[in-house]
Amino acid sequence: MNIDVKDLEFSRALMLSTAHMTEDDVDLLDEEGRRSDENLPANTFVVQNYPEGYWIYIPPAGPEFDDTFQKAKKWYSSKFMRLLWLIEDVRDLGEEVTHLRLDCDGPTVKALNPESW
Repeated sequence: MNIDVKDLEFSRALMLSTAHMTEDDVDLLDEEGRRSDENLPANTFVVQNYPEGYWIYIPPAGPEFDDTFQKAKKWYSSKFMRLLWLIEDVRDLGEEVTHLRLDCDGPTVKALNPESW
């Protein structure tokens, strides 16, 4: 193949355990994932559900991220919101994170107080 890698776009994901959100967050992401699967605009996030977890698109810093953050604050737990703040902090350190992957086998971070469900 004669493809110039500069012509390709790559995404980076922060991967964590689904234990870093509440069961109510799971219900919300399941609903958002169904809307995404049906090619309808999701209320807050673009989510792809898979049996072990979720791929969640996180908009780049700026108005779209700010809008997403404000919408999410109305529905999602403070535990879930902490993950968005973490992504902001990681981006401030120069990491180009475009997705949050929450997986049942993903790593847990003690400082984020994972759930035990």
